[in-house]
Amino acid sequence: SLLLIGVTYFLSLTFFYIALSKGSLTRAGPVWSLSLLVTAVLGFIFLLEPINLKIILGLLFGVLSVFLLRGDN
Repeated sequence: SLLLIGVTYFLSLTFFYIALSKGSLTRAGPVWSLSLLVTAVLGFIFLLEPINLKIILGLLFGVLSVFLLRGDN
């Protein structure tokens, strides 16, 4: 399991580097923060974490902030 964690972390950093080389930090940075959303969703699915309105609103505001900060210029 540690090997799987290491490989996925290496791949995420590699993809982040590729995104930075093709674009700007103002576009790649907010998308990088979506990893928290992925972690939360995996917790709901595999660990059966409780879901309530505050958690759903927090996740929605997180996604909204990424879209607002992505920098379309």
